Amino acid sequence: MEILQNHRFLISLKAKNEMVSEYENDRSKRGSYGKQL
Repeated sequence: MEILQNHRFLISLKAKNEMVSEYENDRSKRGSYGKQL
């Protein structure tokens, strides 16, 4: 039971990290675009 919960936690953590990195990439692109204007 604990192992399953850990597994789910790791999966959600991985998904969160991917979302964050995607957001960071998007923000850095927007940031460089904003600086050009």
